[in-house]
Amino acid sequence: MKALDREFTLLEKLILVVLSCFLIFLIYYNFVDKPVSKQTAEAEADIAELQMMNEVLESKAMRLSDIQEEYDAIKGGSGTLSYLASYNNGNAEMEFLHKTLTVSESYNITFSDVTQDGELIRRKVVLTYVADGYDVAKEILQTLVDSELRTLVSDVKVSANTKDYPVLGDGEVAVNCTVTFYETMADGTGDEGLPSGK
Repeated sequence: MKALDREFTLLEKLILVVLSCFLIFLIYYNFVDKPVSKQTAEAEADIAELQMMNEVLESKAMRLSDIQEEYDAIKGGSGTLSYLASYNNGNAEMEFLHKTLTVSESYNITFSDVTQDGELIRRKVVLTYVADGYDVAKEILQTLVDSELRTLVSDVKVSANTKDYPVLGDGEVAVNCTVTFYETMADGTGDEGLPSGK
């Protein structure tokens, strides 16, 4: 059998070079560029979520500091207690939530069962809402934290709402959180929605 013993023509060499470059590009895109871009987008989303959580926690810490100062002032006889509504304050709480969430694109409110510990009443509410951007989502959370009603905001989860905008700040933002409203039985009237206290 006669061995092929000829040089590639210039056109064949050119085709081989182009095919090699294309193959290198495909390998680079699939095994380097694409995974790195995905990891970068995920890292940016995680960073933005952590920054938002940090801001909420800082705000909560400042509020706790204010409460401590208020308590110290009351203890010293130069202040007044912040507002702790009497049971059943559900309508005012619902009105506050609707008013706060009107700036969102959509929202859902789910009330849990009321719990009682002595004179203290807790009413947990699970909120899910979609905001038109990170700043609006943050503003809503801040309003919930700064409420005149006694509240505690917890279990905050923030994520980009669409695949088109995988990074927070570039589009709609979805938020899940729990808001606990505190009430007191002082001057309150019990009803069938109130469990037995401890």
